[in-house]
Amino acid sequence: MSRFMAHAFLDAFGHGSRQEDVLAHVRHHFSAARQSRELTDPACVTLVIGPPGDYAGYAQLVFGQPAPEALQAQAPVEMRRFYLRRDLHGRGWAASLMEAAKATARERGADALWLSVWQQAPRAIRFYRKHGFETIGTAVFHVGTDPQKDWLMACRLPAGG
Repeated sequence: MSRFMAHAFLDAFGHGSRQEDVLAHVRHHFSAARQSRELTDPACVTLVIGPPGDYAGYAQLVFGQPAPEALQAQAPVEMRRFYLRRDLHGRGWAASLMEAAKATARERGADALWLSVWQQAPRAIRFYRKHGFETIGTAVFHVGTDPQKDWLMACRLPAGG
């Protein structure tokens, strides 16, 4: 699983920073040991689509994290990662994964979902807007030592919807 997660990051962002920064980021965030900790952490829910060994994508929700100040919500949840294999874009897989992520967050009492997305990722930004996310601010995301500009986006999670 950690190999798939690392590949998904590299496919989406490997071109956006120097190779040494990208590799440092992958080593730190996508090692087998780190992924094992995240997959067994009760505050971290990882939703995976596709059969084992042939993963299509995944979303990772982290409960109990501080939300951006601009997000006024009682029980916000961070969507830390959302990736889909590039060859499956435009086929409905991402929409299904997003709906599953929203349903999981609602089931655990969340009233809002927030994320950060690279400002140089127009397709991802369009996808999030299509699924009810609005820009609420900016953040810096470090890829190794390279600071990248991200948008903070959030959507409300109405009960039962």
